Amino acid sequence: MFFTAKYDRVFRSIFIDDNDHELLEGLLSTCLDTNIKIIKLLKTELSVNSNKERVKRLDLLVKAQDNIINLELNTNFNLAIKVRNLNYFSSFYSSNTSIGNDYDDKTNYIHIDLFYGMNQNKPNIDEFFLYSQISNDLYVDNFKIVTLNMDKIMGFWYDNDIKMIKKYELLIMLNLNHEELERLEKIGHNKRLIKKYKDKVCKLNEDYDFLAPISAERDYIMLMNTERKIAIREAKEQAIKEGIEQGIEQGIEQGIEQGIEQGAMQRNAEIIKNMQKAEFTKEQIMKCLDIDEKEYNRIISIKK
Repeated sequence: MFFTAKYDRVFRSIFIDDNDHELLEGLLSTCLDTNIKIIKLLKTELSVNSNKERVKRLDLLVKAQDNIINLELNTNFNLAIKVRNLNYFSSFYSSNTSIGNDYDDKTNYIHIDLFYGMNQNKPNIDEFFLYSQISNDLYVDNFKIVTLNMDKIMGFWYDNDIKMIKKYELLIMLNLNHEELERLEKIGHNKRLIKKYKDKVCKLNEDYDFLAPISAERDYIMLMNTERKIAIREAKEQAIKEGIEQGIEQGIEQGIEQGIEQGAMQRNAEIIKNMQKAEFTKEQIMKCLDIDEKEYNRIISIKK
């Protein structure tokens, strides 16, 4: 198994370097289609408003000229993830535009989402602003969200579209194994940056101590996904059986919903138990299962 920069831990180890911004500058320049020069990396942990609020942490945050740029890796594309990301970044925007005696309207706050699992009909790169649907006027001109359709961008690699590969090579390289990176290095424009990334990611893949937590996390995520799929299938089969016996369509729907919920809860409780044994933190477990603290506490309260 070759771990690429699609994994958060690998990505951060390669691109977040206080002494060398070159790879990150190249990646951000590709995302924003403009030359980015990083001034410094910023603290990614955000303040929380109450003791009931879970830890809020951005993946990557940098200051570049008059820009503050946040980049988030998202292995799924759904409303919950978009709401969470917007919540975190708008919280950061709110906190930082009000520092001092006036509001900061000069710094541009840019949130970048690298999304996997988007619809192929979505554009390669899209931009979102706060503006009026009637007048088209911007509400503020220093807040922007950029989304990248990573599956569609990777499609250029699989289709051998050389022109588009060269355009997005620093994004495509995030998902390639050693052999594929060597090929990209031969046909790409930024050969030196691609080689630099290749050397770093290959070195990480030879470090057992670094890979062990990723392997364990990936194993639990795969287990979780498989068990959820089994729970849904079993619930549907049982609901159909009971529905046929009772002849009530409503019974099928209720059976599916109840079976899915009960099965998922039981299996998530087992996954959490195993992850705790493997010394995962509560925050890591909640992130893997994509649940909040309230749901976490509800699951671990289940009695066998």
